[in-house]
Amino acid sequence: MPDWKQEIRNRLADQRIDPAREESIIEELSQHLEDRYQELLSGGGTEPEVRARVLDELEGTHSFAAALPAAKNRFSRNATPPAPLASGNLFSDLRRDLRFGLRSMIHAPAFSIFAVLTLALGIGASTTVFTVVNTLLLHPLPARDPSGLVCVYTTEANSGKQSGSLLPTSYPNLRDLQTRNNVFNGFAGFSPPMVLTLADANGSER
Repeated sequence: MPDWKQEIRNRLADQRIDPAREESIIEELSQHLEDRYQELLSGGGTEPEVRARVLDELEGTHSFAAALPAAKNRFSRNATPPAPLASGNLFSDLRRDLRFGLRSMIHAPAFSIFAVLTLALGIGASTTVFTVVNTLLLHPLPARDPSGLVCVYTTEANSGKQSGSLLPTSYPNLRDLQTRNNVFNGFAGFSPPMVLTLADANGSER
């Protein structure tokens, strides 16, 4: 396997770069060259041909030159590493882009955390606002005055509990309430959704 780090180190020998920043550039570019090297090898190229092509791309493309302006600045400690070149393969490019993004996040952890928190707050606020607007404006309750709605249940006369013994209202009782009502504007019945599981010899089904 070619020593990409040494190849890059030789090319950076005449550059006045901070040692810490130089090691970062060597690490980033060597990973990029290794990815490209493995990609070309998997395409059927021979080892000498692939190695020469990768080195030619290093010299002829913008990947090596793009790293030098940020590297020459001794005070640029959080510069983003150069992005890998597109290969034309969707999955290969996606894998390299994800790896590049992860390395970029590691280089700037404070910014990455701030960006994630900002996105989380923005998505949470947007979801809350949409839920309220969707409930109140887009899908309001089919009533003239939703705030004045009440729910009527049946209770056990012999139970001493004031709560916890609420029973659903039967349809005949609902009809009686509708005909004898002199308190509310009207009565309407509803059945809440219930999840049931039917079981037989072949198994169970929700």
